[in-house]
Order: sequence, then structure tokens, then C-alpha cells
Amino acid sequence: MKKNLVVLVIVLILIGAFFVGRTHLGRKGEEKVLLLSGNMEVTETDIAFKIPGRVTALLTDEGQSVQKGALLARLDREEPASVVAQNKAALEEAETRL
Repeated sequence: MKKNLVVLVIVLILIGAFFVGRTHLGRKGEEKVLLLSGNMEVTETDIAFKIPGRVTALLTDEGQSVQKGALLARLDREEPASVVAQNKAALEEAETRL
């Protein structure tokens, strides 16, 4: 009995939403327009470095406006430098074998 009542209520809500939507948005062929206004706020942005590493300095604060290309943070240079050194050593070894 309760399931039937719940289903009936859901069906009535859907039918009501359908008719309200048609009334406010206009029927096909009519030139009714629904205009809405408001504000949009971005609260979270995902950023990433091209290479992984430890952040040594944050140069901006949360909520601060920044320009495109602005320096936001600095990474520790030791890890990428060691990776470059390892790759150079591997290259020299490969050239020696060649």
C-alpha cells in the first residue's frame, strides 16, 4: 500500500513538473525565453606541475587573484637535478656501448 502511494506521488510530481516546464519554457514553435541571472563563483581549481616534486615555496595566498603565467609556487630543485644527472649518465653509458 505504501509503495503504491509513493509511486503515485512520484508520478504526480513528474506530471506537474512536465506541465510547469512546458508553461515556463514555451512550446515548440513559440518564442518564449526564460531569462535567468545570478553570480557564479569558482571555489576550487586544480593545478599541477609538469614534473612531480616537493613544494618549497608558495608565492600566493588562497583567494588571491593571479594573472596568467604568474609564478604560484616553487619546487625543490634537487630531485629533478638528480634525475637529469641519472639520465645523462645512462645516455653516456649507452653511447659508450654503441
